[in-house]
Amino acid sequence: MKLVVQELEDGLAPIPGSTRPLTGKGGAQVSFTPNGRQLVVTEKASDLIDTFRVGEDGRVGTATATASTGQTPFGFSIDRNGHLLVSNAAGGVAGMSSLSSYSVGERVSQRSTDRSPAPRPQRAGWH
Repeated sequence: MKLVVQELEDGLAPIPGSTRPLTGKGGAQVSFTPNGRQLVVTEKASDLIDTFRVGEDGRVGTATATASTGQTPFGFSIDRNGHLLVSNAAGGVAGMSSLSSYSVGERVSQRSTDRSPAPRPQRAGWH
């Protein structure tokens, strides 16, 4: 999977030089941090979380990879304080999903992890 940042004028147009590869494979979700300075991508097939610095011109820099503390990082949300909350699908095994939380700066760093099985429904995903 490759990430291409695009701009809107009379439609979508690629920004020259803006294509960046992920560090692993299996991109699951992509989102900007609330301040728009970082782009975050979870990679479910490689258990990585990539962050990209976003320049003033809209181009993203090289990915910085952080190993996920949970297996199969999938969907995520970023709270109002900039903490990344990631649902981990545990390879799709029922009853083994978990939640990990991280601080986002130049790179993602672990804040805390709840590895306990999730209450029903027992699979990570979007609601």
